[in-house]
Amino acid sequence: MKTPKINLQAVSASARDACFSTKTVSKGQIPRILNEYKSLCHVERQNCEDVVQSKLKQIEEKIDNWKALEDPKNQKKEIESKINSFLNFTPEKYRTSLKAPYDDYKKREKDYVDFKRQHNRQHDPLRAGFKTWAWGLVIALFSIELYANYQLFQGVTGTITEAGRRTAWTLSGAQSFVNVFSGFLVGWLLWGKILYASHLGKKLFALLLAIVHGIIIIWMNLSIGLWRAILASNANGGIQKGVTDLGEPIMVKIEMWRAIDPIQNFMYFNGQQDSFLVALVGFVFALIAYIDGWFSDDPYPQYGARSREVSKARKILDDAKEELYKKWEVIVSHYNVFTDEESRKGHDALRVWNDSINELQKQFVDWEANILSAEKSYALATETYETAFNQGLSKSTEKIFFPRNPLFDPRQADPKKVFSDAKEHHMEDASRLKSFKTKKTDYVNSFNKLSESWQKHQKDTYNLIHKLVKEFDV
Repeated sequence: MKTPKINLQAVSASARDACFSTKTVSKGQIPRILNEYKSLCHVERQNCEDVVQSKLKQIEEKIDNWKALEDPKNQKKEIESKINSFLNFTPEKYRTSLKAPYDDYKKREKDYVDFKRQHNRQHDPLRAGFKTWAWGLVIALFSIELYANYQLFQGVTGTITEAGRRTAWTLSGAQSFVNVFSGFLVGWLLWGKILYASHLGKKLFALLLAIVHGIIIIWMNLSIGLWRAILASNANGGIQKGVTDLGEPIMVKIEMWRAIDPIQNFMYFNGQQDSFLVALVGFVFALIAYIDGWFSDDPYPQYGARSREVSKARKILDDAKEELYKKWEVIVSHYNVFTDEESRKGHDALRVWNDSINELQKQFVDWEANILSAEKSYALATETYETAFNQGLSKSTEKIFFPRNPLFDPRQADPKKVFSDAKEHHMEDASRLKSFKTKKTDYVNSFNKLSESWQKHQKDTYNLIHKLVKEFDV
């Protein structure tokens, strides 16, 4: 409320004019200038009342918001509808997801135990878990030999044209693939059968295949090396077959078919180191692949595979158990986040309530201060008028005095009467702070009591999950 300004000089002048005026001034009659000021104060008071009423309405809405949240039990149905997945979670629904991998594991474990007994295996398989590393080494060997042979073949296929480079890559890839991959498979699948096959016929057949493969590897690498040597020799004019009558060398081209029989035609290597290297690189990488295949698994046929089947089934079962725990943890995490948000919502509403009560009290105090300011201004104007008027009278004339009635009656001045709808929320600071602490404690206790059943459900569900998982322990 803005107290209307009053010009005390104008009041004094009006009083003096009235003093010397021929008009009679009745006793107790309020002068016009004071009545006008009084009217201004009433208008301003009404404007201020409208503004404060609007503010108090907003404040009461915030206070009512806390009232809606004050008792958490009132929100129970709403909260439980939003944590439905948490409250309705039953581990028993996931029994099938554990039983299927568990039965598969037990079956494979039984097969593994039967295999050990039937084949008289006293120890666990050797190197059953090396398969991944072994295949990694195969890829590395293939890549290295591919690049090495490519460099050696470029000397005869040429590097200038795309066709020459493509031919070098093709020859290198074919030789490297046969040396490394087939060598690895022989070391893995045949060498163990040679030693541990259950029947002599199987041992001899595996030995025969291994020998044939070894012969093929020797023949292939020598043939490719000789083929390269013949290409290089022919590029230089061939080999010398005597001399002419004039003493000039007679050069003869070497037939390419001779590379098919590298043993009989070994002489045509003609001391070319790069061609020998082509064959030697092939031998070395094939030998490493043989050894890699041998050490990639247990040498006893199928023993390592049976062990890996059990390990894989065990991992699937463990993953199913972990997945059950993860599902529950995700649901619990959602539950914790939501209940924390609900609790924080209540605490926030209580803080807003505290601030709103404080703001309401401030509006009441400001109102009283504004009313008092207007009363003082009006009283000062009245006193100024009296003084100025009486100073102009003769000593024998009776002086005038105006009644000191309040500018506003109590129904207009007392904020608890003016704003009767909001008076129930009015509190002094001490009462407000005490009530705030009490409400906060009560809210925390009520929310904790409300969530007791939820916490019990969480604990019981964890126990049921542990019990269910324990049924499928291996």
